[in-house]
Amino acid sequence: KTRIRWYDTPYPESRFFFEVKRREDNGIFKERTPIVASASLASMSFREIVEGLARVLPARLREHLIVRSEPKLLIEYERTYYEALDGPIRITLDRNLTFWGQGGLYPSRRFPARVPGLTILEGKAPFGHEQRIRELLHPLEPWVTRSSKYVLACQHLGLSPRR
Repeated sequence: KTRIRWYDTPYPESRFFFEVKRREDNGIFKERTPIVASASLASMSFREIVEGLARVLPARLREHLIVRSEPKLLIEYERTYYEALDGPIRITLDRNLTFWGQGGLYPSRRFPARVPGLTILEGKAPFGHEQRIRELLHPLEPWVTRSSKYVLACQHLGLSPRR
């Protein structure tokens, strides 16, 4: 998955991250590159954004951009972090999810699709330590899925079939 990621504003101003996320066996790996653009992305067309990224990204990341350069979604949510005091365990709660399909020439926040009442709990632990998350959440029984907010948004907007 390739994505542009930023925090705390509706659109990225001129600073954001280009991120490649991939799954290998039981692990998820992210490669994140900070980007400084010449203008706010909200004022640029998708074509201008992709061309600008292609000029500044290293070759290995440029390949990911070219293969997946068509915009699909804009996802916004509020996140609260929790970290275990006794190890590298992180739990996040994502709520107030809003999705926008991106089918035009420019980034758009028109026609929001909100998912009221849904909170996504993500537990992250080093491989082999997943049981620790269950212990921290007890007596809650988590519903474990490999789906992401991206998959949920695609399903919610009708861009992919619901499972």
